[in-house]
Amino acid sequence: MESKTTEVEGTLLEQKFIVPNERNPLFVGQETFLKNLHVLLSTSAPHKHNHRVAVFGLGGIGKTQSYWSTLTDTGRITNGCTG
Repeated sequence: MESKTTEVEGTLLEQKFIVPNERNPLFVGQETFLKNLHVLLSTSAPHKHNHRVAVFGLGGIGKTQSYWSTLTDTGRITNGCTG
C-alpha cells in the first residue's frame, strides 16, 4: 500500500488511503437527503452515540458523494484532510 505524509498545522499525518473528492455533476436532487444527513451528524444528545450515521446501499447510488458533499458543505475539509 502506498503511503505518504502531509503536514497539517505543524503535525505530520500519514495517509494510507485516499478517496477522490471531486464533485460529480450528475449528483443532483439529493438536497433533502443531505439536509437530513447534516441534521443527524450535528445533533447532540447526552449519553448517546452522537455523530454516527450508517449510509448503505447498492454500489453507485451516491454514498461516497453524499459523504464528500456533507463534509464540503459543512466546512469540515481543511487542506485536503477531513476532521
